[in-house]
Amino acid sequence: MHRQGTRPRTCFQENQAPDPAFDLKADIAIAYGLDDTLGQRCAAWKALGYVVHVMTGVAWSEDQRAYVSGAWDGQTHEDERQQDRDGHVRWHHPGVAYMVPTTAYGRYRAEMLRLAVDAGAEALHLEEPEFWVSTGYSPAFRRWWQERYGEPWQDPASSAAARWKSGELKAHAYLETLTVLCRDLKAYARERYGRDLRFYVPTHSLINYSQWGIVSPESRLLEIPGCDGYIAQVWTGTARTPNRYRGVRRERTFETAFLEYGAMADLVRGTDHRLWLLHDPVEDDPRHHWDDYRVHWRQTVVASLFQTHVADFEVAPWPHRVFQGRYPASADASAGRVPISAAYRQELLGVMNALADMAQPDAKVLAPFAWGTIGLAISDAMMNHRGHPGPLDLEFDVFYGQALPLIKAGVPLRTVQLDNLGRAGHLTGLRLLVLSYAMQKPAAPFVHEALADWVRGGGALLVVGDGGDVFADLEGWWRDAAADTAEAHLWGSLGLPRPPEGSRAVACGSGWVSRLNMAPEACAQSAEGADRLVAAAADLAQAAGLVWGGGSGWVARRGPYRAVAVLDEATTPESLRLPGWYVDLFDAQLALRQDPVFHPGEVGLLVDLSQLSPGVVAAAQARVEPGDATDGGCAFRLGGPSGGDAVVRLRLDGPPRAVIGSGASADRELPWSWHEASRTVAITCPVVPEWTSVTVHP
Repeated sequence: MHRQGTRPRTCFQENQAPDPAFDLKADIAIAYGLDDTLGQRCAAWKALGYVVHVMTGVAWSEDQRAYVSGAWDGQTHEDERQQDRDGHVRWHHPGVAYMVPTTAYGRYRAEMLRLAVDAGAEALHLEEPEFWVSTGYSPAFRRWWQERYGEPWQDPASSAAARWKSGELKAHAYLETLTVLCRDLKAYARERYGRDLRFYVPTHSLINYSQWGIVSPESRLLEIPGCDGYIAQVWTGTARTPNRYRGVRRERTFETAFLEYGAMADLVRGTDHRLWLLHDPVEDDPRHHWDDYRVHWRQTVVASLFQTHVADFEVAPWPHRVFQGRYPASADASAGRVPISAAYRQELLGVMNALADMAQPDAKVLAPFAWGTIGLAISDAMMNHRGHPGPLDLEFDVFYGQALPLIKAGVPLRTVQLDNLGRAGHLTGLRLLVLSYAMQKPAAPFVHEALADWVRGGGALLVVGDGGDVFADLEGWWRDAAADTAEAHLWGSLGLPRPPEGSRAVACGSGWVSRLNMAPEACAQSAEGADRLVAAAADLAQAAGLVWGGGSGWVARRGPYRAVAVLDEATTPESLRLPGWYVDLFDAQLALRQDPVFHPGEVGLLVDLSQLSPGVVAAAQARVEPGDATDGGCAFRLGGPSGGDAVVRLRLDGPPRAVIGSGASADRELPWSWHEASRTVAITCPVVPEWTSVTVHP
């Protein structure tokens, strides 16, 4: 292939022992779960050449049963399970509850996690530090409230202030627990084994947690000394959550995934923390059918590739359920459950191989608006705004009412994490920012200091809201500065006595500000609302000297790869044509496409043959590594899950004289076909975990 460097790029998580049926030949195998088989599983994956990590839940885990029952320390801990207002336990799945992370629970998790270090893990992944908005009523949480705040517990649903304090305490609880676990386990690995243990937190996006009603530390995880990064748990199951645009509620998987991956990518922007972007070829809900999984998986893959500064991927959680699972063949309920088709299997393996090659020096988004110039402000405080006494609108209109109209107008929107504005240069490249305090509040004065400096330096700020949210009168840090509300403090920071009237753009230093006096959720609920938001943004852009022009066709360029998305429901719908010859990675036979055209609602993943030199593998439906060529030809080896063949498409000067494959069996000539116009040969190779060596003789 055309791989850049040797850094491990792809991983998968698996709770099963290795099996040839799902030996994906990724770089990292993440052994899931702490049980008596963990050491054997880690050793087995390592023997196959994988870098081995270990993952388990932190808010819940299968091994918690011994803790809750009292088998661990002789004391039952049932009162530490997360409970709702009616006293119902919040279950992750039957028998396994979401926990309140008490000090004792942290000690138990640390003891269990030493098993992973003893098993030789090079890294730990403690996933999903989650506290549900609907909980906060268990005895353990009430005790913690009293201890932390020095006052009697308050029902989180009783007032905006109580909801806010509950959310802050929940996020801090898991931040504190993870901080201790990271410190203690890194010390244990170093002292016991002389090993530099890495520490990651797989987590859903801030957008998804806010929509689903979950509180988590999110951006604050980077405050943990020794935390090395995240896995962005964005997949079909989160991205297909319905949202509303112009009053229509439906799934918008590409747009939602684009925003979710973007929110995660902004967390690590400008840092040395690592981020893997996750895709799931199936997903947790087993009620969908194979074609449905395939369509939504494609949309998430393409959406992730628009985060061009990220090149690490988790290519599958639970590969055993993909390659050994059985799901309905179609939407017809009577069709029965069947294994994965050969076509989807080949497509998956081709894309997984390509994902290991996405760290390309030539990477950028090609769209009518330059990538990163227009943003929407988000913050961890969004999670505190969810649930009674405020609404828990399931479509999250307050967010999507701002995001979707801009995306549908052709804006490759950057989500900008307000909590990161204390980081130098976080707003670099941003020209226009949309901000609403109807869905969040600023964490500290540095947010307004950074925004004011940015606006005066030439930025354009559009503030959206009518002041009518139930958290508007929250008593935050801005009260100490004699401001009644967070928004009032913002205007004061900008040197303006009052907000601009009538969406009029007002000069502020070298920049511009305006205000749309409209509840952001109203922008989701009607076509008029969406149009008003876009018009306000366009007017501000014009005042700031930005060119505003829509377009529904986006392309992410990563070296020879082209990720393509054409938006449906777009303000200016159009098709997109790419001139030249391409290999279609979303095709089971790696079909060639000349001047491909994509229509609204379609996505694609292509290899641009004009960017490749002769002798280079353009695409392969297995993991490909270079080999030693002879007699002026080219050679490579490929490996992957057993059970099928792979197509390899190779760019050459002319048709080969012979193609020889060798492996466990005797050497044999492999079938191939030549395509003159594209100057490529398609070779059919057997795929085996033991690798097949292929030599192409000119």
